[in-house]
Amino acid sequence: MDELDMDLADLLRAAGGMSRQNLLDIRKGRTTPRPKTRRKIEDALRLEAGGYEQMERGEKPTSLPEPPSLRQVAEADFEAVMTMSRADLAKLADLIEQVSGAVAAEKFLRDASDLRRRRSEERGIEPSARDERDVS
Repeated sequence: MDELDMDLADLLRAAGGMSRQNLLDIRKGRTTPRPKTRRKIEDALRLEAGGYEQMERGEKPTSLPEPPSLRQVAEADFEAVMTMSRADLAKLADLIEQVSGAVAAEKFLRDASDLRRRRSEERGIEPSARDERDVS
């Protein structure tokens, strides 16, 4: 906790679903956590699986590597796009266009179905089974 500049409240928030008393009892050695609770503590402290047992044996637990920052992820994505060939970029553009077209078509069908249902309701006509089915 010290290395991560965490206090008990921070650990409780990060571990989620643990009571303050349970965590205090674990820290003072009054109770042994179940495997699921150990994993929550390891996750909260950014330790690899088995890190809790390492701490119990007095060993320095193995920490997980720091996750990449949003900036690092964006830079990697940018680099990947910059190294794509024109053919790859054209395929990507086609794929984006297909997905956009499919989304637009689905929205159109849903809107048309809603309009048909509203008009039927305004006329007092029961919707047909065809109108009731899910268009998606």
